[in-house]
Amino acid sequence: MGSIPAWGLFRVLRALQDRPGDTHLVLGLQGDPSGAATDATVSIGLQRGRPRCVATDFSPLSLATHLAHSRILPETAIEHYQASARAAGVPLCRVLASERALPPEELARQVEAHTRAVVEALLPRAIPAWSWRPDDANGGACDSVGLDPVPLLMRTVARHPDIRTMRAIVSRFVGGADLRLAPGYEAFLTAAREQFHDARVLFLLRQGRHREVARAADSDERDLRVLFTLIVAGAVERGAPRSGSVDRKDPSEDPVSQELHHTALDFRSRNHYEVLGLSVECRVSEVEAAGRRLRRRFARARYEGTATPRALRDLDEINARVDEAVRTLTDLDLRTAYNRTLGTLTADVQARIAAVFEARGSWQSGVVALKAGDHQEAVARFEQAMGQDPEEPLYPVALARAVIAASASPAAASRARGLVEGVLARWPEFPEARVVMAHILRGEGRKDEAVEHVRAVLRQDPEHAEACRLRELLSAKSPPAAFRFQKKPDSVLARLKRKLTGGDS
Repeated sequence: MGSIPAWGLFRVLRALQDRPGDTHLVLGLQGDPSGAATDATVSIGLQRGRPRCVATDFSPLSLATHLAHSRILPETAIEHYQASARAAGVPLCRVLASERALPPEELARQVEAHTRAVVEALLPRAIPAWSWRPDDANGGACDSVGLDPVPLLMRTVARHPDIRTMRAIVSRFVGGADLRLAPGYEAFLTAAREQFHDARVLFLLRQGRHREVARAADSDERDLRVLFTLIVAGAVERGAPRSGSVDRKDPSEDPVSQELHHTALDFRSRNHYEVLGLSVECRVSEVEAAGRRLRRRFARARYEGTATPRALRDLDEINARVDEAVRTLTDLDLRTAYNRTLGTLTADVQARIAAVFEARGSWQSGVVALKAGDHQEAVARFEQAMGQDPEEPLYPVALARAVIAASASPAAASRARGLVEGVLARWPEFPEARVVMAHILRGEGRKDEAVEHVRAVLRQDPEHAEACRLRELLSAKSPPAAFRFQKKPDSVLARLKRKLTGGDS
């Protein structure tokens, strides 16, 4: 039935899923994986396109060799059973089953492991000839089940060393065209995510950002492998998105739902920096603050019960886009790869971003030291962070906390106040600075001024945990003074009466 090109075996397995009953896929090989010239036949037993067992006269791929490598049986016993199988003209697994050489569950496990190894070895290879026939024996001699070829393909691509060939195939396939997800392959993306986790290509395809797919694969090896897998499986197509796939705005929907839909569409066309409203050289704290602001704005709890199902889907898409932007831009390696995708990775930009993340590392070490009670180490780490990135307002505020924790002296309090006032002079609304200033003012007994700082923080972020706790402390009333009730002294008449009645000792 002709030949199968390299990486084409998966398509054949998928095509045989529609065949009723069990089948045998017979592959003719030329040359073993090491390059030696040989002709061999491999017969793969299938259950609706799922490989369940393999029989072959090619020793490197045989079940006997697999059992010898796994040391599940002595080599002399394997040779005996193999000779019996040749004499009877049946697969080795049938002899093992009939002779009870292994417990049924162990035999099924070994046959499954052997089948997986053979299929993964054959998936990348070109097959000179192939055919298929019905399986009259109705399955194998053991209870092995058919293996899903999708994970087999993904595992093989993830481990395959020839990345150069993959890159060449992807480049030829894309050819400058947009890519889109082929119909019926949405579940394939879920399986790909289990293997490749949060690869950017998968997110872009789900978001419909087709023009960014090829750029992402070109800048990151993992994304390249993911896109190569999708191409091999037929899960992506070339060309503009199908007209029927565009989610049109329903004019009958309320203005809030329409705004969410417009925002979701707008976010699809924006990069991470544009989504968060930040520059390419933004700091990690700016990314986190922008993420918190957008999550509050598009919190699902604000819309549940009133928004339409499509509006909630748009809302989930918006939040997923924000989460991806924050996750990417707060990780140095991911951010570097992403900037390379955008074409903004100049030497100067990369040096500044590296310095930002280096300072962030010093700050994180200081936070750990402060929580552990090592105040002097925390002070040193925060001072180091300030030296590495003087423009980050978070670091002097953290230093002020550490200074106060290290000493209760007036000099320490004065230094902490100076640090926080310097931040507020440049960033008047910086919430962490206002919280620390509220603590300082509370310690000085200036309660009303402290309350104003707390209120300013809660106007920006009503759920700011430390500001909420501080508000409760500041609003608590002082306990009333303890009263001592004393008995009123008796009158002269009362004392005289007690004496007359004998009640007074």
